Amino acid sequence: MTSTSAQVVRDSRVVRLLLGEFTLDCLDVLMRQDATVGEVAQRVGLSVGSAHYRVRQLLSHDLIEVTREERRAGRTLKIYRARARQYFIPFGVTDSEDAESFWWSFTQPLYEQFVRAMMRNFRHHVPDMDAWGLLIGPDAVGGLELRCSPAPGGAVRKPSTTTALSTLNWESLSLSHAQAQSMMSEVRAVVERYRALSGPHAYLWQAGLTVEPPAPEKAPQTERRTPS
Repeated sequence: MTSTSAQVVRDSRVVRLLLGEFTLDCLDVLMRQDATVGEVAQRVGLSVGSAHYRVRQLLSHDLIEVTREERRAGRTLKIYRARARQYFIPFGVTDSEDAESFWWSFTQPLYEQFVRAMMRNFRHHVPDMDAWGLLIGPDAVGGLELRCSPAPGGAVRKPSTTTALSTLNWESLSLSHAQAQSMMSEVRAVVERYRALSGPHAYLWQAGLTVEPPAPEKAPQTERRTPS
């Protein structure tokens, strides 16, 4: 039975396992639903062999469990799920120098995965990539948008609409804490609504929200006096 409390991960080896590419994605699937290895592979976008390797690692460290077995198409398949709804990693058990270093080690692979997928998408759809570049400008709602684009005014064949949806946005918002919480609740609801849909293309989506601290005040400069 899945625990309703957070499972504490105190083994640095298990932490490194979770930091492995796509392993956290597999655990994410199993925190949300019971699934076979094939279903995990489909949700994450891996081969069945790669998904099976990661599921076995998660199982060996008691992060997931086998809930039952089912007969499908003449085969017996194991059904897996996460052992907990949440996992907690104390900063003190990591190999990082401090909390910020650990956060970078944990999140940088996710950012890199997003960028690599975006670039593969463009290379697949754009035959003359050298004629393209990075277009920086305000978006329709007042934020900053970065997207790959042909040179302004250039006669470059446009890619498919699949490529046009590869984009990153930054916003600076002025909100109360209650408004920020309400915003994130609405965003999660929208994502869950679209998660339930089934389409022909796999998309990576990421978002974050944090309080931007005020800039540190500069120490006042003392007037220098020239000795007489």
